[in-house]
Amino acid sequence: MIKVYNGTTGKMAGTSHISVQTGDPETCKRCKVATICYAARYQRLRPVVKESYRKNGLEITSRIFEMDELPIVTNFQCRFDAFGEIYDGEKGDIQLTNYINIATKNPKVNFVLWSRNYKKIEKYFTENMKPDNFKLIRSSSEVDKPVYVIPNKHIWDGVFSVVSAQYIKDNNVKLNCGTKDEYGEKYSCVSCPTRCYSMDTETVVFEQVK
Repeated sequence: MIKVYNGTTGKMAGTSHISVQTGDPETCKRCKVATICYAARYQRLRPVVKESYRKNGLEITSRIFEMDELPIVTNFQCRFDAFGEIYDGEKGDIQLTNYINIATKNPKVNFVLWSRNYKKIEKYFTENMKPDNFKLIRSSSEVDKPVYVIPNKHIWDGVFSVVSAQYIKDNNVKLNCGTKDEYGEKYSCVSCPTRCYSMDTETVVFEQVK
């Protein structure tokens, strides 16, 4: 059974996620932000969680599940791969097909997938359609190399970049992820005005390195 993770806190409070292991050599080999990866640090501190994500990844890529086997998501928004990434090859095809089918089974839930596996995503979604409640955001593969324009808009719905404090200062970058409200409290994704999970907006996101 594919596992849906609920009950998260902080930025992800109120948002479900379906994740696989961060740091898997099959998925994170192209990543250039490994030394500052928040997900990798989180997993090191919580080995039980890491093992759960590992098992979930094995399940997600094992086969294409029948619709009645797929999970029901109870929150109104859900992130695919809050931890982990899309696999290459046949595993990635299976993973993405299961994600599409989960979104199809839960039409009232907004699903978003952030990915650095550009080639896999673009190849797959050239040949397969996204459901209307499924959004794709292209994550920059390097720190301080932000993307301001959404490429291949027939596939990608947004871009996400991570920048350092020095880069922000030097280039007057306006952060719109992980920011605070008028009371000094950090927005959760549910309440954030950037609206990454809204299906009717293009998303250009900047977050400071954690």
